[in-house]
Amino acid sequence: GIGVDVVSGGELKHAMQCGIPAGRVVFSGVAKTKNEIREALKAKVKQINVESEAELRRIVAIAKELGVAAPVAFRLNPDVEASTHPYIRTGFRENKFGTDEMSILSWSSYIRDNLQYLNVMGLSLHIGSQIRTLEPFKESIRKLKTAASRLEQELKLKLKTLDIGGGLGIDYHSSAPEQDFLMEYGKLIYDEFNGLPVEVLVEPGRILVARFG
Repeated sequence: GIGVDVVSGGELKHAMQCGIPAGRVVFSGVAKTKNEIREALKAKVKQINVESEAELRRIVAIAKELGVAAPVAFRLNPDVEASTHPYIRTGFRENKFGTDEMSILSWSSYIRDNLQYLNVMGLSLHIGSQIRTLEPFKESIRKLKTAASRLEQELKLKLKTLDIGGGLGIDYHSSAPEQDFLMEYGKLIYDEFNGLPVEVLVEPGRILVARFG
């Protein structure tokens, strides 16, 4: 029942070859090519996480070409300082990934003008990797919820998904399992989203698979 988060056309193809339906694939990542966007739309992926206004316009152009409505979520950079190595930190204002809330809201008129070619799914974020404390996740989730509420008001529509990314780290100095940290993280997600009519997407990644390799 799980899905897959991919960052290239090759990964999308491989995921489907492994039996993952395209409807459970989220296409993330910077520098998506026109052909990768085209193949993702043809395959009918669950959503494409949009990194910038330029990418949004590229997606709309390809959706028009194909005569479809592209399922999109906008990647929010929440300006949260994650306690991790600076090279794998992606959610601080100085990082190149994602877009700040005001910029996303400024796209509203363009989005409204192109709703024939856009299926607005929601917002996404990913603040980095190998994060071992919950506070950065809590702060970014709360900023995501606030931005989602403002975007709904601006666009006059209900968002369907909130993608909170991944980044849970493991303790490389111990062989102890990570169940306690996972349980704390799960409780955080439950507490923050309980009662909200939205599907929460999460990509835990490393914490699930690192000890197998």
